[in-house]
Amino acid sequence: MRAIGFRRSQLAALVMGETATLLLIGLGCGTLCAVLAVLPYGIVSGIRPPVIEPLLIVLGIVVFGLLAGLTAVARVVQMPLIASLRNA
Repeated sequence: MRAIGFRRSQLAALVMGETATLLLIGLGCGTLCAVLAVLPYGIVSGIRPPVIEPLLIVLGIVVFGLLAGLTAVARVVQMPLIASLRNA
């Protein structure tokens, strides 16, 4: 993409945006499915499921996923253009 005119900052924003979007959509779908799976049991049994602990786990997953995205961004931005084209 740099060969067709994308700047490093644009490429970094694109990679980080894709990472964050996929991470949040995946976590949203998983969280929704988990809530829908547990909710009927909670209603029938009358228990109150924990809220804080699962939220902390999801927050940890988001932080770790975004750090992994930053690692990918750092590698993409530092990639030499000419060598990348030759290896393609």
